[in-house]
Amino acid sequence: MPRCPGRARFWPRSAVLTRFAIPFAIPPLKDRDHRLRSGAAYALGRIGPPARDAVLPLTELLADEHAHVRTVAAEALDLMSGPQARAAVPALKTALLNALKDEANDEPARMFRYHIARALGKLGPEARSAVTPLAKLLKDRDAYVRSAAGEALGLIGPGARAAVPALTRALEDGEAAVRLEAAQALWRIEKSPRTVPVLVEIFKDDKEPHLRTQAAAALGRVGAAAKAAVPLLVEAAKNDPTRGVKGRYDVRIAAAAALKQIDPGAAARAGLK
Repeated sequence: MPRCPGRARFWPRSAVLTRFAIPFAIPPLKDRDHRLRSGAAYALGRIGPPARDAVLPLTELLADEHAHVRTVAAEALDLMSGPQARAAVPALKTALLNALKDEANDEPARMFRYHIARALGKLGPEARSAVTPLAKLLKDRDAYVRSAAGEALGLIGPGARAAVPALTRALEDGEAAVRLEAAQALWRIEKSPRTVPVLVEIFKDDKEPHLRTQAAAALGRVGAAAKAAVPLLVEAAKNDPTRGVKGRYDVRIAAAAALKQIDPGAAARAGLK
């Protein structure tokens, strides 16, 4: 996300690094100067969950007249979201409903929808009242937003059953990341058998190491129901050349870990410890 104009000048960098700034960061959320409002929201977001006293004041900025302030507030709520932020659900849901009516698709608008979806997802079952607008977000023009919506619905869990038809359609999305999140969501919500073929296809055919390792991890969570993936995972665990970036997203390691969860016997026979 672009830096807030004037952010460094209006809010000291040190405030981002310490929770002791919280009492001083909350009052500027109501300042007349939009730069101070966005700077304070940015600082509180970087402090994260310890800044839970700022959750409700931040929700008020979701309707700020300045798009940038709204987006930074949404990002802050995303960064500090969790059980301690359950009071934010009504405001996040309202913000999402308003965003769905807004036809703007510039970067602040896209990032606003993205962070709202992520913040709701981190609230898990507490956000079940937002299932309907999150399901509508699966049709968003931006793939990152669609992916965030799918992830959020999965984290809500069985309470998101009303989104199953939309998630099923998302299994045909043109972006692998969206298909991946939709498949994982369907498994978390209803243990859907449609999950495994989609995860196998992503693991087998996608070129992105981070998506392949995520697909492998998802297959591992599915467990014994993903036995159809065992031959593919055995081959990858032994011979896949992908090492990812700087040691991350190693497909061989991810495949071996998934195999041990799905079929420990097959993992042992393949010589994987």
